[in-house]
Amino acid sequence: MQSIALSDRAGSGRPTPPTEAERLRRLRQYHILETPPEASFDEIARLAATVINSSIALLCIADESCHWTKASVGIDLPFLRRDVSFCDHTLASGQIFVVLDATADPRFADNPYVVGPPHLRFYLGCPLTDAEGYQIGTICCLDSSPRTEVLQSQLDAIASLARITVDRLELRRRSVVLAKAQKKAEAAEAVARAAHARLREAIDILPEAIVFMDAEKRLELWNRRYSELFPDVVKPWRPEPPTGGNAADIGPLLDRPTPPTAAVREQRFENGRWFRYDERQTADGGTIGIRVDITELKQRETSIKLLFDRNPVPLWLCDAETLRVIAVNDATLHLYGYSRAEALAMALPDICIGCPDVMRSEIDLQATTDGHAAPRPQRHRRAFGTPIDVLPFIRTIDFEDRPALLFGVVDITERLRAEARIKHLAHHDPLTDLPNRALFQDRLAEAIAQAKGAGSQVALCLVDLDRFKIINDTLGHAAGDAVLRVVARRLARLAGPTDMVARLGGDEFALVVAGSGRDPATVLAEVPRIFDDPIICNGEIIQISGSAGAAIVPEDGTEPVTLMQNADVALYASKAEGRNRLTLFDQNMRAKLVRLNTLTVRFRQALRDGELVPHYQPVVNLSHFTIRGYEALLRWNHPQEGLLTAADFAEVFDIPELAVAIGRYMLDAVTRDMRAWLDAGIDFGCVAVNVTAADLKSEGFAERVLDTLATRGIPPNRLIIEATENSLVEQDNVAVAKVLDTLDAEGVYIALDDFGTGHSSLVHLRQFNIATLKIDRSFVRDMTTDREDAAIVHGVTMLARSLGIATVAEGIETEEQAQMLVESGCSYGQGYLFGRPIAADQVGYFSAHRRLPALSTIQSVA
Repeated sequence: MQSIALSDRAGSGRPTPPTEAERLRRLRQYHILETPPEASFDEIARLAATVINSSIALLCIADESCHWTKASVGIDLPFLRRDVSFCDHTLASGQIFVVLDATADPRFADNPYVVGPPHLRFYLGCPLTDAEGYQIGTICCLDSSPRTEVLQSQLDAIASLARITVDRLELRRRSVVLAKAQKKAEAAEAVARAAHARLREAIDILPEAIVFMDAEKRLELWNRRYSELFPDVVKPWRPEPPTGGNAADIGPLLDRPTPPTAAVREQRFENGRWFRYDERQTADGGTIGIRVDITELKQRETSIKLLFDRNPVPLWLCDAETLRVIAVNDATLHLYGYSRAEALAMALPDICIGCPDVMRSEIDLQATTDGHAAPRPQRHRRAFGTPIDVLPFIRTIDFEDRPALLFGVVDITERLRAEARIKHLAHHDPLTDLPNRALFQDRLAEAIAQAKGAGSQVALCLVDLDRFKIINDTLGHAAGDAVLRVVARRLARLAGPTDMVARLGGDEFALVVAGSGRDPATVLAEVPRIFDDPIICNGEIIQISGSAGAAIVPEDGTEPVTLMQNADVALYASKAEGRNRLTLFDQNMRAKLVRLNTLTVRFRQALRDGELVPHYQPVVNLSHFTIRGYEALLRWNHPQEGLLTAADFAEVFDIPELAVAIGRYMLDAVTRDMRAWLDAGIDFGCVAVNVTAADLKSEGFAERVLDTLATRGIPPNRLIIEATENSLVEQDNVAVAKVLDTLDAEGVYIALDDFGTGHSSLVHLRQFNIATLKIDRSFVRDMTTDREDAAIVHGVTMLARSLGIATVAEGIETEEQAQMLVESGCSYGQGYLFGRPIAADQVGYFSAHRRLPALSTIQSVA
């Protein structure tokens, strides 16, 4: 039982809740004031009006001065002042507040909404009370007629609607709070990442070696220079003591006690190099160390000036035993980017990327062959880690009474880069830089082989853009290329380190999910979402969609060819089911494909053997119920299965070449029948022939139609070409308009079939010369019981009449449907009520009986 406050004659004026300030604070948390209408709240208002059986229902939010209308039924009232609002009394009562007759209550008798429009008499309001007890608004029902009572069931229902409203408001509030918290967390994380990146960049550009260690002497952060100087100790955790080499003395230094605040120490390495260690203790017990090479300051030696300094060939002079650098020329510094001090601090293997033994083995080879062996390319490291490719030339010389090596190099980086580019282009798509079909096939085979050995899964997803040709034809190939690049980038973002995205050609892509440790199904589920966001190209907003099909190893095959075939079958299924979706392969799809292949082969034979025949369904003039003409419908006179309708073999129309062949066959057969009827003196009116998207796209379609009519001597105004909205959408509208204009100019009528079920009906009415609109049977079927369908039919007929276009209603089966169509002003109709499709030899008899006795009860409006 709900508590209820019935109004009486005691008291007047607007009550003020004692917690108004707190209530307003709470209200603002819901972010509901001054927001646009929302369907969910409109539905609640409609339910309230229905439950209370009132002409007006409002959902109001109360701020300092007004009750703002969030949803309303029966009245357009943006807000109500609180000093004249019934709802304030509802808020004050804290429970359901009812006024059975406002004119009998002194508080409301002179209310402007009682004495003036809408002349309210009855009011029922329920407060919207949130979980903390704050009343943020009301849901109320009003009427201009008084009531004598309100049922308890109605009070319970209005209370339930109030609770539902509060729940939706609370969900909104929590969503806003969560969104703000998430945004704040993302901002903090971005700041942290940026700070870390700036720190890394700052220390990397410093010429000194810098290292950060924690209290336990474990390396936490270092710059590039430090890693160059101490490659043996740069590890994620505490380095093991070096076993030799340049850094042999670093281990004891890292293990020595940390000075309390700061320490500066100089140390000489065994190779003669000197370093200054400057360390500072951090607040958390760690240290910051700076390593500076002070060898030149210690040695105070005169730089070696050799004749090779100005040689254009980069030259290194090294100790033959230790390979430590003794001198370099200017060409070396220019090529490698090191300062002279940096170069002199290095050993020759330091510049070799990869195993240092490569350098030693090359030196040994050149020494044993006296430099006559063909040099082998090496990859060297320039300053800051940039790689270069060189051909080395090595000679052994004496320098200051000790053996030395003269190491010269020829930079072949650009040559190898050009060769690599040529090789890359052979295996990658030049537009998107993705692997091409050849590389994709190799990597797919590798991924499947590895999956077999590891017992893991590999997923192959084929992605094809929907109606991509329209983008190229309407916006140009530059826009098409931009779309392909964007799709490539979006797909690449889905791929893990071991996955692969490839462009197989045209607008077809492939994604291979292999060995990444991720569930392939999870990755595949993300594929359709890459088409959610539109693409902006040269100011044009392009909304794309794509169809995808996927197959998984080992469930759907364990060989590349099988996997590709099954993924392609799944892709075909996605397109057949309406595009813009992902379909996972299952064996039923292959069975359907086998059936389609079998059907296709058999259907081609039927075309050759003349098993296809047109049947004709009459089209009746609804003004005086006479035959206006016929629609030619394809039938297959199957030797085993009997007469089949087009629905029994509809799949063949999805094959463009078959669709065009069917169109040619039907045009020839129908015009042949029309010629025979004319010769027999049969007045058959007009005949409508259906055409597909493939027909409209085929070269010379309009000329073929007109030539056939002329050859058989049939007036063009005897033929109607019917095209569906979808067949127009799939084409280049400019080209289609040219085809239809050519036919229309010669007198052929153009009908738009299945009107209202396509993508942009009104656009088609402007673009093409449409003589007739065919109202789809889906609207006619339920128009006698469904008011919306009836309204659609009426709206189409009115629109067509205003544009001077005739209308034909399909699927008429009852006299009630026919009567409603007559009253709606529909021009023509066809359906089983008037006659089923008949063979060509029956048209003469049927056409002779223009008055249809079965329609005697229908009242014509003509």
